[in-house]
Formats: sequence, structure tokens, C-alpha cells
Amino acid sequence: MLTPREREVLRLRLEGRLLKEIASELGISTSAVRRRIERASARLGLASGGITSLLVRVVRSQFADRSTQDG
Repeated sequence: MLTPREREVLRLRLEGRLLKEIASELGISTSAVRRRIERASARLGLASGGITSLLVRVVRSQFADRSTQDG
């Protein structure tokens, strides 16, 4: 399960935001953004680096599953 902050960082990344834009919006460093993405990747069982498209699909799927449960 992802933390709320990890989900937020991934959502912003999926919107196409740059790391520095995410960092600025959330008031954290770009290093912290990178760490959140790495932790989220690990929690989802994905190797870091070069997995953006797979990560996008997994996260979108997780959001879709969550909205189905909430509805």
C-alpha cells in the first residue's frame, strides 16, 4: 500500500510534472521526490530506473481499483 504522499507524488508525475515542479508544489526537495518515487516503486514490487511506463500502468490500475471500491 502506498502512503498518501507517495500517491500524491506519483499522481503529479503521471500528470507530466517535472521533479522540481513536484518538489516546489509540495514544499520538499527534489531528492525527497526521487526517494518517494523509489519507495513507491519498491512497494509496488518494481525495480527503479526505466520503469516509468510500467509504473504508470500499475498506479493507474491502483487508482481505478480504489475508485471502484469507494463507489
